[in-house]
Amino acid sequence: MDGIFVVSLAVWLLSVMAMFPLAIENPTPVYDQEFLAKGSIPDDGCDSNSVKFDSDGQCYPLMGREPCTDPRQWVTIDPKTFKGRCTPRLCGRDRVFVARTGLCHDIYDKSECTGGRRLYYSPYGDPVCGCPIGSYPYPNPRDDCVPLFTQGPCPNGQVLTMMKELQCVDISDPLSSYYSSEEEKQLIDSGYNGIQHENQVKSDEDKKKKKTRYYRQYSGTAIQHPNNPACRPGTGKGKCHSPFVPIQQTPPKKPAVKPAVKPGKPATKCGGKQVFSSFHNSCQNPAG
Repeated sequence: MDGIFVVSLAVWLLSVMAMFPLAIENPTPVYDQEFLAKGSIPDDGCDSNSVKFDSDGQCYPLMGREPCTDPRQWVTIDPKTFKGRCTPRLCGRDRVFVARTGLCHDIYDKSECTGGRRLYYSPYGDPVCGCPIGSYPYPNPRDDCVPLFTQGPCPNGQVLTMMKELQCVDISDPLSSYYSSEEEKQLIDSGYNGIQHENQVKSDEDKKKKKTRYYRQYSGTAIQHPNNPACRPGTGKGKCHSPFVPIQQTPPKKPAVKPAVKPGKPATKCGGKQVFSSFHNSCQNPAG
């Protein structure tokens, strides 16, 4: 079993590396992360993080192990049929295999991704650079990543938010749904923290209407966003869904390492010098 796996893994590794010229100056590709962009993969009835398998017609999570029988394989999408398939997983957690270098890179490897991006796998299993969850390139798809509800390139007093599209919102404007006055904050604190009673907080409408500028800056530990609405789905799925996931402090980058199995030169059913490409599901000539 192990011998068969090593052979199949080495064949797959060679085929993937053959798809990319060994030009070190070519970085990992960046995908255009457009807001609410329509995908090119046809709707298969599964959610955006799953794919359907022809074998049983069921949906399985991408980059998950089931229904693959070998624990050293995971689920990717066949680019020809758009169906699920099992392909070898070459790297451990928090690493992505880059065929151009033949190494497993740390997801925060700045030699591969720039502009605040990190390494991901595409649905097909190849590496791409994209913004961390909770960040978007702004104002253009190839610009640097900006965490939502931070100033980024927005004018002073504004932060990046999303409605029907990405835009800057003035959080110091009392008419904005994101505005929160100091009086309101103190009232909430007094009710829950025992700092002071409600009758000690005087409501002054004139003060409330007066503009005071507050700036939200990215702390590097979590997405700083307004407290309203302060709800999450819980058992009420479909309501209060939040796309914002806390971003932890970027850990020290780990050096790139070799994949789980050293590439060999196994025999294949392909003729001549061709190698079998699991990406194309056919025999391919080596690049170069």
